Amino acid sequence: MQDLNIQQPIAPKESPFVTVDMQDFIEGGLLREKQFRAALKAHNWDQYKDQTVLVKGCGEIPVPTWSYMLIAAYLVPVVGYLMFGEGCSAIPIYRKQGDKL
Repeated sequence: MQDLNIQQPIAPKESPFVTVDMQDFIEGGLLREKQFRAALKAHNWDQYKDQTVLVKGCGEIPVPTWSYMLIAAYLVPVVGYLMFGEGCSAIPIYRKQGDKL
């Protein structure tokens, strides 16, 4: 058997988008509406300006459907492209007119 001489490890591929993980808004095992809305208001949405943003939809703790709509309402005015799901199977939700992915 031939001994493989690997000189350089393969670097992981960089993600083409910025991820917003819904699990970051979980407190005490639940998504609490009052705290969630406060966190959304306090969040710096300008950091996503003209970015391709993925709202990560799966995690250990389920979140209600309305929470995704609230996140989208904050993101649509600033992002260039908005997707939902996982990186390998993201679903496009919004694209700024004239932008290409």
